[in-house]
Amino acid sequence: MSPDKVISYIDKVVIEQIQLGLRWDDISKTLKDKSINYKKRDSYIQVSERYLINNWDRIEWKKRMTSMLVIQSLKRLSDIKWIKQNHSKFPQLGSVGIYKLLELKDKLRYNQSSESSSESSESSSESSDSTSESSDSTSESSSNS
Repeated sequence: MSPDKVISYIDKVVIEQIQLGLRWDDISKTLKDKSINYKKRDSYIQVSERYLINNWDRIEWKKRMTSMLVIQSLKRLSDIKWIKQNHSKFPQLGSVGIYKLLELKDKLRYNQSSESSSESSESSSESSDSTSESSDSTSESSSNS
């Protein structure tokens, strides 16, 4: 299971609770309780989201899933806090709509960070290619002398 699927799982749980008519406080309590329970597991490791995603295939399945569930639950708790403070600024959107805006923000940010990491790896390989080319030309010019 990829990090995207864990994020989708948490979002699905929150949206289902919104559609059931639960208040933001109730949803927050549910997420808080889940994250506390996940943190108590032996399979939880405290790492950053970036580290977890970059090393996804190297980390044991249970550890990466549990840790990602905690990270995403905590992130959604802060998102819900923001929604509670700013809901009045978006009167045309319902609760699900405003929550989906936050989902979109995360997807855009996640795609941007994955693109920038692939660009940086491409640029580092390009720079190593240009370095090897310059060393080849230097050795040719010294052999021609």
